Amino acid sequence: MKKRRTLLKLLALTLYSGTSFGDTLKLVTTDSPPYTYEHHPDRGAMTKIVEKAFKNRNHEISITYKPWARMLAEASTGKYDGILMLPYSTEKNRAYFFSTPILNTRIGFAMTEECHGKTESPLHWHNVEIGCVKEYLNPGVFEKNAEKTVAISDNITGLRMLAGKRIKLLLIDENNFNAQRNDITIPQRRELRFCQTILEKIPLHLAIRKSLPNAEKTIREFNTEIMKLQSSGYIASVISRTGIKQ
Repeated sequence: MKKRRTLLKLLALTLYSGTSFGDTLKLVTTDSPPYTYEHHPDRGAMTKIVEKAFKNRNHEISITYKPWARMLAEASTGKYDGILMLPYSTEKNRAYFFSTPILNTRIGFAMTEECHGKTESPLHWHNVEIGCVKEYLNPGVFEKNAEKTVAISDNITGLRMLAGKRIKLLLIDENNFNAQRNDITIPQRRELRFCQTILEKIPLHLAIRKSLPNAEKTIREFNTEIMKLQSSGYIASVISRTGIKQ
């Protein structure tokens, strides 16, 4: 009997130390070209890299797409095993293990052509309404200096509001701007420019729920694969093919 109990314990330990999330790791993200695409065969640079890293470990993943704020809200309930693309924050670190940085965002301002010629930094403009995605991690210098902000649900909405002159500036990643401006009408598109002053480069990570069994082991193995993909040149080739600025 004692020998049998010992064998059962060893079997349990073996099962527990194996795949940490069952057959498929359930990830959630948002439609954020060129990093992630919901309805495009390219799928996005971030998606390709994350999928490749898990494939190298023989792990399957599933990806669900939600608007940014809803993604965070649903992920916080434990509905998903992790978030495919998330900037690091002290608050989120309480609930998630963060991977090594995978790609960088380049946060700055989109503006209309009439504002583009101004030499003064947009951060010094007074009484200006600036659109920013609700619950996104904004650069510290922006949080400190922005006087009037308008919460928007997503970048496309913000670009349309900017073209329609309902806001003066839009806080947005340069790569998002270059990819998503194609989703608005040509007359609207012609109006918009990106200010070349980058406020901050914010790294993007995979985040795995700490309450997931073997979550720390999962993120450690994932980090090992990311380092291999960096060394092999795979990540550099994805960046080059998608034209993402880092």
